[in-house]
Amino acid sequence: MLRGDEKNRLAAVNTGVTAADYYPVFLTDPGPDFILGSFDNQTLVVYAQQPATLGRDQYLLTNPAGLRELNEVLTATAATHQRYAEIRASFTAEKSFGPTNPGNSEWVNDPGVVGSLYSDPNSLIHATGHPFVDRAFLGKIQAEFPAPRGWGGWRLTSTLNYLDGLPFARELLVTGLPQGPFLVDTTLRGSPEGGNRAQYVLNWNQRVSRDIRLPFGRLELTADLSNLLNSANKIVESDLSGPQFDLRPAVAVLPPRTLRLGLRWHF
Repeated sequence: MLRGDEKNRLAAVNTGVTAADYYPVFLTDPGPDFILGSFDNQTLVVYAQQPATLGRDQYLLTNPAGLRELNEVLTATAATHQRYAEIRASFTAEKSFGPTNPGNSEWVNDPGVVGSLYSDPNSLIHATGHPFVDRAFLGKIQAEFPAPRGWGGWRLTSTLNYLDGLPFARELLVTGLPQGPFLVDTTLRGSPEGGNRAQYVLNWNQRVSRDIRLPFGRLELTADLSNLLNSANKIVESDLSGPQFDLRPAVAVLPPRTLRLGLRWHF
């Protein structure tokens, strides 16, 4: 079990243009189906910048009060070793929660990244959520089966991995305000608090290997079959509000089934 409470995080606060230089604007978010008047519409409050303050941004690198990140992890493992089998299994439940920069990527949602958080009031809308790499639940089973010596020293290794989907917030393009167009998070990042997660990942990898003793060293032969199930899980899904959002278009998928042959000489 692990718990970490990261306090006094760094952020660049805009001291040249403060919250007092913005005024609220109410707009209708059409929701995931992108149809005005449907049940999933919501009212969003965004902030328009006073035109006279445009270009006056100045930033102070500091430790804003209350900026912290909570991390909790529980990991359980079990293993057994038999004459012709060695099996290991592990399960992890994790939760990270706190404010990060707006957007959905590892480059902005890492709590250690100093970005656009606190640059303006819009950057704080639904800023608190799960960071991009918070998988929630992970599982792994690995089994190794060495063949008897009389069979030539072959070894079979199999690994099965499960990962929950990457969290993200649905984003809406806001236009018509003095500061120009920008994206705003319409939900927090991740579930079950109301945000979204991409599709889970289930990956099965297989290896067959053999060691051959030589007068000068050892020869290792390997054959790796990756993504044995040839699944096309959507690792990253489109986060932009629009008519296609409910279809969850894929931005990145698992690589297809791949065979890799290896030869290594240890001397």
